[in-house]
Amino acid sequence: MHEQLLDPATLPAGQLARRQRVLDGAASLLREAEYDAIEVRDVAKAADVSLATVYRYFPSKEILFGSVLADWAASSATTAARSRPAAPTTEAEIRAAMRRAVKAYERFPQMVRVLMMLESSTDPRVRSVYRQFAHGTVGAIVDASNRDDVVADIVDAAYGVLNTKLRAWVFGLTSIGQVDRAVQRCLDLIFSPAPLA
Repeated sequence: MHEQLLDPATLPAGQLARRQRVLDGAASLLREAEYDAIEVRDVAKAADVSLATVYRYFPSKEILFGSVLADWAASSATTAARSRPAAPTTEAEIRAAMRRAVKAYERFPQMVRVLMMLESSTDPRVRSVYRQFAHGTVGAIVDASNRDDVVADIVDAAYGVLNTKLRAWVFGLTSIGQVDRAVQRCLDLIFSPAPLA
């Protein structure tokens, strides 16, 4: 039986701050090292908390780093919302959001490896964290656009291309510029489809 995850919304301010310190410590380690090389005890040391405290908030390494990814995505979405034009068109909004996503992963490439781990996990708690991340990315764009399901479908398609190309990028098979071009080409085909010859 899996231990239930603590809901951050129910935590007192002191515990919430301690939980955030753990997330920040894990994120700072992830900027310096590969996901596989980081141990939970390293996170406890970086956050200046006990190992038991880390496990109180995050029962596994996967949940911890999945939560780091979700926190990072939510923070990026908040920053993007502040810089969004007042009344963009749907196409312009989606194109700009996808460009911001590519640039965010370029600045923090280890997040791609964490994303790959989340997508392959069968732990329902990790899947829950993955859904939180997805809402912080795709959901933030769709919510901000305040439009119908067509926008969600377009964003899903663009994120599908982004995810595939990011995997190739982290393994050194393509450049980040090619990732961006592939995503924008996908949007070209959606918004101005070329006739089939």
